[in-house]
Amino acid sequence: ILQGGLRVYTTLDPDLQKDADEAATRRIAELGNPRLGAALVSIDPQTGYIKAMVGGQDYSKSQYNIATSSNRQMGSSFKMYTLVAALSEGMNPEIVLNGNSPMQITPTWLVRNAGNYSYGAITLRQGTVYSSNTVYAQVAEAIGIDKILQTCYAMGIRTQLQPYLSTTLGSQGVTPIEQCTAFATLAAGGVRRDAVAITRIEDRNGNVIYEHKDNPVQAISPAVAAAATDVLSGVLTSGTGRYAYNLKTFNQPVAGKTGTSDNSEDLWFCAYTPQLATVAWCGYPDSRDPVIIGGGESSTFVTAQYVWAYYMNAALSGVARAEFPKTTETIAYKPNSYWKFVGGSANAKQNEKDDEEEEEEETTEEEEEDDTTTTPTTPTTPTTPATPGTGTGTGTGTGTGTGTGTGTP
Repeated sequence: ILQGGLRVYTTLDPDLQKDADEAATRRIAELGNPRLGAALVSIDPQTGYIKAMVGGQDYSKSQYNIATSSNRQMGSSFKMYTLVAALSEGMNPEIVLNGNSPMQITPTWLVRNAGNYSYGAITLRQGTVYSSNTVYAQVAEAIGIDKILQTCYAMGIRTQLQPYLSTTLGSQGVTPIEQCTAFATLAAGGVRRDAVAITRIEDRNGNVIYEHKDNPVQAISPAVAAAATDVLSGVLTSGTGRYAYNLKTFNQPVAGKTGTSDNSEDLWFCAYTPQLATVAWCGYPDSRDPVIIGGGESSTFVTAQYVWAYYMNAALSGVARAEFPKTTETIAYKPNSYWKFVGGSANAKQNEKDDEEEEEEETTEEEEEDDTTTTPTTPTTPTTPATPGTGTGTGTGTGTGTGTGTGTP
């Protein structure tokens, strides 16, 4: 390297790297907020090779790589891990839950949907598409946070997460490269390959100092990966990821999940095709302030989803259509009666729909770190959205005592 005589062979594709840089730069310029930063990681699920990575916008001003070094709150993108854990435990995605809001999940944890919207009786599949916080809080309570965290680690998360139920709404942070590794695991039919940036290093005489060895691990079953992909495809076709779906010009199947953290500080879009798993993040690299666009708090709708779509449109232009891995395996679903949910599913009445669209959010009374029981403080009720469950976000915080969090995705 430089004058040392080393030759380093990387996995980066120069054309895709150019596409990634241009996608991030283009969207930031369009939004007119010079403080805004973007990160992107794109991985080939079949090899684990990092094909493109954006860690910031100006290396001369900051050498800090957001993609690999910055732990950012996941918001509703974490619901993917809860979904995979639930499927692995035998929960049918067609099981019906009470999607009303607010809902007291534990004595110290009150959860609200975006805009305090009540969905009535909805399936887990629908709760994923709408990003219902009350549905996912109940699922997490039913299967247990330990199983969910085990799923995270199996799929590629390396950050040690605290075992709080509120984690299911994305109250803790990981890096974009960790998220991309995990979503690539789904794209590869449940096979995890750790992200790879360097394949070989040679000295000045051509001697191989390092060579990457492929080490695939069947992290989750092919049946669970296929079922999760089937559910997550609906997020794009009819749910909170529809902005990216409407922007796409390539002919590939796609699945994924949006995420917006508390007060719109971290804006995620994590989605994949058979060829590429790509995670886009937008936010302020040097602070945890809410992202402001056009005078108000922003959302993944107009930030990360655009960065993702701009990049993927260029990266997959002209690429022949492929399909996600098929499997003959099936999941042995437990009887629906096996599962006991805090909110049940009977007498669940849906709100009337109105015409104004609003992003998803996670709004939650903070879960206690200890077993102390306190009466939760009532959070401020956000404005009512028009389209159900469009957005993400999460209440965050730890410690003793009850806290509140309100996100506007």
